[in-house]
Amino acid sequence: DIIMDHAVYDRFLIRSKVIRGIREFLDKKNFLEIETPILQNQAGGAMAKVFETHHNDYDMPMVLRIAVELDHKMIMVGGYERIYEIGKMFRNEGSDPTHIQEFTMIEWYAAYQTLQTNMAWTEEMLKHIARDIVGKTTFTVYDKEGESQEVNFDGVWPHISFAQLLSENADIDITTITIEEARTHAVKWGMSPEEAKITGRGNLLDHIYKKSSRLKIINPTFVTNFPGDLKPLAQQNEDGTAQVAQLIIAGAEITNQYAELVDPTVQRKLLESQSKAKGEGDAEAMEIDERFLTAMEHGMPPMTGFGMGIDRLVAILTNQKNCRDVIFFPIMKPRE
Repeated sequence: DIIMDHAVYDRFLIRSKVIRGIREFLDKKNFLEIETPILQNQAGGAMAKVFETHHNDYDMPMVLRIAVELDHKMIMVGGYERIYEIGKMFRNEGSDPTHIQEFTMIEWYAAYQTLQTNMAWTEEMLKHIARDIVGKTTFTVYDKEGESQEVNFDGVWPHISFAQLLSENADIDITTITIEEARTHAVKWGMSPEEAKITGRGNLLDHIYKKSSRLKIINPTFVTNFPGDLKPLAQQNEDGTAQVAQLIIAGAEITNQYAELVDPTVQRKLLESQSKAKGEGDAEAMEIDERFLTAMEHGMPPMTGFGMGIDRLVAILTNQKNCRDVIFFPIMKPRE
């Protein structure tokens, strides 16, 4: 394809320049680039099904990482104030134009900075990449059905709360809804009754949000304050939400950003709740990681964190319908 079509050849030049631009942006803000293990004893840092493997020499089960958040936060305990990593993540989930099981992600963490600063940096970085690296601020993007939309990176990017979106689009008050009511609404929005019975409250609300609201967001918009039980690694608000922001472009999540939770007592309770949900059948819920809690007990600085799928971003910046079209060797089934 690269030999036959020079536009495909150029697409991967843009990908390389975008990644280099991200590194240069963070280097100027005094971030340190680090590396953490891909093979792990226990996955954490996100809600996702894992790929399982086996370490023959040590004769023990292992998994491929789904995120680097826990390792990064433990490193922050050691005194580094700003760190980032660009690397492969693996989530054993379904495929669609914005999802592939092996993907490239960047995560960064900055001590003594707020979520508001994090969002400002995100907007500054992505506008810089669009204008100065790609050379334009308007892009043609495609939804999961292949329908095209025009996206404009110019102007101030709005902020809207998760609660407001569900109130407007699904007639739900997330502060009062019970898990049984959430199950009823989730089934209404396309979840099977069998799946709804074993899914936690946070993931039920997330399903409703994705079906009722997210696809309607076209231009870059920060969605804030997700349900707290959906975001157990973020600072929790008194109303049951968490201090979280996601950048949504053309109905797809581009970033996930937190005011990070650093209280080990609160963190343990939230992870215990997640572990209970996992035991009841929620395959994407998190497990308790004692290494992580021990590190937090030694003293974790207040910080903000960021995660972004690079494949999704490059697909938008190069007007591609599918993130597979910006990956040299996307996962494929054998022809036979």
